[in-house]
Amino acid sequence: MKPLLIQLAAILAFACPASFIVADNRIEDFANADWQNHQDLGEFIETNDLRIAVNPGGSLKALTTPNGLQLGYLKSSDTHLLRITPSQSPYFDVKSIEATDLWQMAEPTVIIKGYRDDTLIAELTSGPLWDNALNTGITQLTQDFNGLTHLDIHANTAPIENGDLYFILESIEYQLNDSLPAPPTTEPSPTFPFLGSIDLLLLFWTLGLITLRRSAKRFTC
Repeated sequence: MKPLLIQLAAILAFACPASFIVADNRIEDFANADWQNHQDLGEFIETNDLRIAVNPGGSLKALTTPNGLQLGYLKSSDTHLLRITPSQSPYFDVKSIEATDLWQMAEPTVIIKGYRDDTLIAELTSGPLWDNALNTGITQLTQDFNGLTHLDIHANTAPIENGDLYFILESIEYQLNDSLPAPPTTEPSPTFPFLGSIDLLLLFWTLGLITLRRSAKRFTC
């Protein structure tokens, strides 16, 4: 029985690649942040894994009820861009973002872009960041935002400098990566060079069988 179980375990280990292992997803929800409610944070903050910054001239403050970051809280500030960068690894995958547009921004939708250096990897339009039915913010899933060096969020305006961001960032789910994701590979179909010899043997066998049948007919006649 034990040898059979060992064989089954080996088969399962071979059949289930490492990509099916649950990833080390992390969630930054600012619950452990060392700041006061409504504390001015300048233009950026750094958590254990992330650097979160607004554009130069923008404003950012802390909230503790609920926990989060409020962008553009100063009316005199020009806050049109939020950038999230991994600080402990060269790359990260962004899985989801939770945000709340409590004050109903003039432009209710935002553009979320994932970059690898200067190359755009993924992009989506999200919003409004408020659910009227539930009276709460939304959680935006960010599929294919993998292997990023930074993530940008800006208003859905052209140019982006015309935008005005003043929503609350409540959490971000992510995974840190030390290397880029491996590109998908297509394994070549297995080849069997000996099949050509088998086909040739079958041909000779068939011809021989036909010849024998013809000879038998002549003999019976």
